[in-house]
Amino acid sequence: MPRTVQITLPEKNVEKIVQKVTPLEGLLGLRVHRGISLKPPGDVISLEITNNAIDELMQILDNEGALDHPGISISTAQPLSLLSNTSSKRITTDGSETTWEETLSTINQQSQMTVNNIISMFLAGFIAVLGIMTNTIHVVIGASLLAPGFGAISRVSLGLVTNHYTWKRGIKDIAIGYTSLIFGAAIASVVMQFMGKDVISGSSSYLPVGVLLAYFTTISTESLLVSVLASIIGALLILSNRTILTAGVMIALALVPSATITAMGLVGGEHGMAAKAFGRLLLEIVLVALFTGLVFIVKRKIVFNRDMKM
Repeated sequence: MPRTVQITLPEKNVEKIVQKVTPLEGLLGLRVHRGISLKPPGDVISLEITNNAIDELMQILDNEGALDHPGISISTAQPLSLLSNTSSKRITTDGSETTWEETLSTINQQSQMTVNNIISMFLAGFIAVLGIMTNTIHVVIGASLLAPGFGAISRVSLGLVTNHYTWKRGIKDIAIGYTSLIFGAAIASVVMQFMGKDVISGSSSYLPVGVLLAYFTTISTESLLVSVLASIIGALLILSNRTILTAGVMIALALVPSATITAMGLVGGEHGMAAKAFGRLLLEIVLVALFTGLVFIVKRKIVFNRDMKM
């Protein structure tokens, strides 16, 4: 679906940008509203443009200095529908590209360690302990779905690739998020031990005892390949504005289970197991950062040859 874009800017900048934007092949509509903006003061250029042409628009705005101009603001949105008899083919064959700025906004919204996300990570760790110690894989999957732990890692690679300071915030949110998850898992382990349960030995369900502990503390070629492919898919989902599906990526990755087993091992006195689980956690984080970064590098080479501005 094409984008609607609003550019608020001083009157003196309007004509030059309109002249540059008007010839774009993917431009579906363009209007100039004179003097209607109070903050920032000035005119508003409102346009509809295909996703396939959004990179050309952003290149123009970047070349004109509009992306980091203090008196210019730009917003993008996606309408539920857009009808245009003369442009119907362009609309129906449009792609799903996003801008760097849209990608960052989406990641920020879903992965920034706000109070709600910190609590979600904490409770996900608690739930994961119950799933691992009882060998019920669907509970572990549920915990992975509930933990917003993918976006913060991808934000690090996005910031590094586009020379944007957001990578620093990403590292901070990784630390906060996974510390919260490990703390939640540690509390759950203490509670289970207080109730007379053996956290490490656990019990069987439809899986034998210890199967999940063994799997998530073992690094194999197959598990590494799954993590690599999941990381690549996660980056593609972010870039196509389908971040809701990154919950599936968290299931494929071992981030939540390995962080959880780290806490279980520490509480249960199995320090070797905790070290192996923590090592896998760090490896998973590196793989996600590395391969999402490679996807962002490819996009920068073939689509957006510019740094992110925000």
